[in-house]
Amino acid sequence: MALAALLGLRLTLCAATRHVQEPPVLPLTGATFASALTDHPLLFVLFYSAERIQGTHLLTNYSLAADELRQAHNLVKVKLAWLEVRWDDAERVAISRRFGVSELPDIKIFHHGRPSNFEAAASTTNIVDIARWNAGHQQWKDQQWSRVIKIEGNDGLASAFEKEQMLLIAFTNHWCTRCLLLRPEFEAAANLLYDADPPVALATINIDDPTNLPLIERFGVLSFPVGKIFYHGRFRGDFMGGTQSDEIVAEMLAQRDTLMNAPDDKGEKKDGKEEL
Repeated sequence: MALAALLGLRLTLCAATRHVQEPPVLPLTGATFASALTDHPLLFVLFYSAERIQGTHLLTNYSLAADELRQAHNLVKVKLAWLEVRWDDAERVAISRRFGVSELPDIKIFHHGRPSNFEAAASTTNIVDIARWNAGHQQWKDQQWSRVIKIEGNDGLASAFEKEQMLLIAFTNHWCTRCLLLRPEFEAAANLLYDADPPVALATINIDDPTNLPLIERFGVLSFPVGKIFYHGRFRGDFMGGTQSDEIVAEMLAQRDTLMNAPDDKGEKKDGKEEL
C-alpha cells in the first residue's frame, strides 16, 4: 500500500507539473531573451529599471493587460514579457541597447524577432488594443494560402466583380473579437462554397486600411463585422445569416438560388449575363 501511495503521489506531482501555466507576464533575463523571441512570434517586451518605474502605474497596467490577453489567448496570439534593466548587469544593458531602447521605461513589439516601437500611452486598454491589432495583423500576414479574396480599394473591388458572379464581402478589421472569431468560420465557408455549382466567392475588406475608405463610405458601413451580398457586381442586400461556417454556406446558397431564379425587370429569368 505504501508503494502504491508513493507511485500515486509521483503521478499526481507529474501531472501538476505538466499543467503549470506560464505567468501572465513572462519575466526575462539575458539568458532567456533569445529563446523568448523564438518561442513567441509576437512578443511585447517592457524594458524598465526599478528606480525609474517608481511612482507610475505601468507595471500594474501591463500586468492587467497581460492577464486580459491570456484569457483570450485562443484568439489573440501574443505574449507580454518584461526585462528589468539593471545597470550592473552588462548583458541586460547590451540587450536593451541592441534593440534601440534609449530611455526607460520603454515597450518594444517583436514580430518574429523584429522590433518595432510601441507608440501610445501605456494604459491597460491601449496595451490590450494594440496587442490585439498586432496579433490580428500578424495572423493575416502569416496566412500562406486562402480562398477568401482580400479586396483593396476600388480597383480590387472592380477585379472581384469582374471575376465572381456571386460574392459575399465581409467588412472587418484585424483586432475586434467578433472579427477574429469570424475568420476561421469564413475560411471554412469559403472552401465549401468554392466547390459549389455555381460557386460563391467570399471576400474581406479591411476597414482600417485607408485605401478602403471610399468603399466604406460607398456602402454605408457603420459597424463591423458586416456582410454585403453582391450578384453580378450589384449590391443585393446585407448578409443576415449566422456566423458559423455551415450557416454562412446555407445562407449564401439560398441567396444564390433566389437571385439566379428571380425574374428581371422584364419578367424573364436571368441567364447570368446581366450587364454591369
